[in-house]
Amino acid sequence: MTASLTNGTTTVEVADILAAPLSRPLRRDVLDQTNAAAPKINAGTPGKLAGTITYLCDTLASALALDALYQSAATITLTSDAGAPLNSLQHVAVGDLRYNAERGLPGRPSKWTITVEIREL
Repeated sequence: MTASLTNGTTTVEVADILAAPLSRPLRRDVLDQTNAAAPKINAGTPGKLAGTITYLCDTLASALALDALYQSAATITLTSDAGAPLNSLQHVAVGDLRYNAERGLPGRPSKWTITVEIREL
C-alpha cells in the first residue's frame, strides 16, 4: 500500500505504512462508591489520536523528503487507500523523528524506515 503526505504545497510518496500504534484518550474516570453496587462513570469528550507512525521509504532521498515535510509546522494530510483507517488523517509532528536503515538483501538496496510522533488535529 503506497501512501502520500502533503502539507498543501509539498507532497511526498512513501512505499508503505509499517506500523501506527496510536491511542485516543477517552477521558473517562471510574469512581467506586462504598455504598453503591455500580460504579459512577465520569465521561468527558474523547481526545484526538496521538502516537507514532512508521513509514517505509524505498530510498534515502524519499526518507529525507519526508523528514523535510515533517520539519514544517504545517498540518500534514496522509492519503492512503480509500477506506483505510488512516486515510485523510490530518496531523502534526511532535517529539522526535527517527531514521532506521533496513538491511538490504544481497544485490538489493537498503530501504529506510522513518518513525514520527504525531498528534491528530
